[in-house]
This record gives sequence, C-alpha cells and structure tokens, in this order.
Amino acid sequence: MGQKTHPHGFRLGVIRDWRSRWYAEKDFPRLLNEDETIRKYLHRRLAHAALSQVEIERKPSKIVVTLHTARPGVVIGKRGAEVDKLRDELAMLTNAEISVNVEEIKRPEIEARLVAENVAHQLRQRISFRRAMKRAGPRGSRSRRPDDWGGPRSRARKVTMRGACRCTRCAPTSTTRRSTRSQPTEPSA
Repeated sequence: MGQKTHPHGFRLGVIRDWRSRWYAEKDFPRLLNEDETIRKYLHRRLAHAALSQVEIERKPSKIVVTLHTARPGVVIGKRGAEVDKLRDELAMLTNAEISVNVEEIKRPEIEARLVAENVAHQLRQRISFRRAMKRAGPRGSRSRRPDDWGGPRSRARKVTMRGACRCTRCAPTSTTRRSTRSQPTEPSA
C-alpha cells in the first residue's frame, strides 16, 4: 500500500511555518477550537476577497490575526472601515482583544487554494472542465474525473507546464499523459 504524507505537516519547520503560533498547557483544546472557529468565520465572511491563508498568533494580552489575500482593498475597505468592523466582530467571537493585519499576495495564480477556488467557481458557472483546467495556473493541473482515473475508457489529457520548473527533466513547455491502453505491437520477424 502507498504511504501518504501530509503536504503541510511534512514541510513544517523546513520550508513552511506554523499557521498558529502560541503555546498553552491547560487551555490547549479551547484555544485550538477558537482558532478553528476564527478561520471558518473569516473564510465564510471574506469569501469574495480571495482569502488564501489565516495566521493566528497569540500574545499574552491580545490575538494577532494575519490575513493573506489577493484583494487587500476588499478586506480593508474605505479608510479601513471594513477592518475595524472585522476586528469588532472577531472580538465579540473570542472575547479577547484582536489585531488584524492584511498582507497582499503578490502572485495569486500560484496559490493552491486560490487556484482551486477559481476552478470550482468556473465549474459552478458551467464552464467546460478542460477550459477551466487550462486556465488554472502556471504549474498545470490535473482533473479528477472518472475518465482520467486510468480505466478502460480513459483518454490522454494535456497537462500544461508554463514556466513552473527550469530543470532539464521538466524543460518542455507541455507534456501529454498517455492513455493506459496498451498499443498493439508488431510481430517480430
């Protein structure tokens, strides 16, 4: 059987940082649940703002929430009115003093969550899944349709690589996954 590795946990401390930075001994379950509540609330409230990641840092006197978004203007609002409103809502939700920081994502086309939300939105709008996957992003992507799972009726799907990797193995600009059907062989003489 294959051994699956969690994509975030495998990289923690090496190339990724923790999404929550705090320490607690007795209150750990309550604080963990509170972090999850904050994240769910923010993703639901800011669904239109292309919110990619929410980092939570707890200090002794307050909670610092950092929002990584592709549209910081939508989150901040006119003269910071939306951020102030959001800070008050989170303070009511957690009963603690909260500070909200907004950071802009420079290249939203390479953020996995934003690309996935974009493809899902296009599919809800009844756009062809092949067209949605071609527009997905610079690294290319694979669809998860039953005819792509390697069954007897599977077909080759084109996976586009647009400048994602510069190594010699990935140098071609496009690759084609071949069908799992075996090709007829010519009898040898």
